[in-house]
Amino acid sequence: VAFVFVNQLPFDMGFKIGNFFPIKFVTTIFAQLFRAMGLIKFCTIAFEVLKGSPSNYYPIPVFGPILFATFLGNFGGFFKNGFHEYLRNGMPWPFQN
Repeated sequence: VAFVFVNQLPFDMGFKIGNFFPIKFVTTIFAQLFRAMGLIKFCTIAFEVLKGSPSNYYPIPVFGPILFATFLGNFGGFFKNGFHEYLRNGMPWPFQN
């Protein structure tokens, strides 16, 4: 639907509407909200899978869900650039937070 909206409407109306600041702002907000909610859901799934085998030092699994969510949120750069290119200039900001 989005492809047809942007590329098939006459006089580039879809492109012009898509580049209008409020539309771009709302689209960005919803895209980041979708990403964040997916990250939360996958972290919750990892916790549910690992909660039967916590470590000896802490009563709930912490390392697995945190590691899973960190990798899930940052693997786009790894797939796009490769491991060494992604980390060439130091630790990227999304990986730090």
